[in-house]
Amino acid sequence: MNPRLIALFLTAALPTLVGATPANMSVADYLLRKKQITTETRAAQSACGMNPSRDRELCLAKAVGVDSVAKADLEVAYRSTPRTRLEASEARAQARFWIARERCADTPQELRSDCLRDARSGLLAAQADAAIVMKAAENAAFAAEMCAASTANALQARSRACVVNTVHARPGRDETTK
Repeated sequence: MNPRLIALFLTAALPTLVGATPANMSVADYLLRKKQITTETRAAQSACGMNPSRDRELCLAKAVGVDSVAKADLEVAYRSTPRTRLEASEARAQARFWIARERCADTPQELRSDCLRDARSGLLAAQADAAIVMKAAENAAFAAEMCAASTANALQARSRACVVNTVHARPGRDETTK
């Protein structure tokens, strides 16, 4: 791929990959929202008790999934880092998996193994995608740090070249392996 296209892509995608907007949530707001999420989850779980046996299990899986996704999203709102965004993506994937698994319990025995295999493959694919996005965000953040350091002492032409040179740079990677 053309290095100029890579540089153009990174320049355009850098704010979204790095999470350019800092978190604006105070500790008090964070703790209050976390308590609200716990209260809402308990209410949802108690509402599930009214359902028949099979429906109750599905309802509980949904309630636990909503709880884990809400807490992960809260972490992203409080501390927006590539790791918290990865954990939020994984929480969504886990929630979808457990709901799909409960739905598989309602399928006939002959189709249940296929249903479970599909649910598992969906989980693994979502986790792999989330890991790739996190690595891309970490690499973009590293490249931005390198460019910021070189821009402080260099001309604007060199700072544009910085993006091209740091596209493949990663922390801990030897410069001779490019």
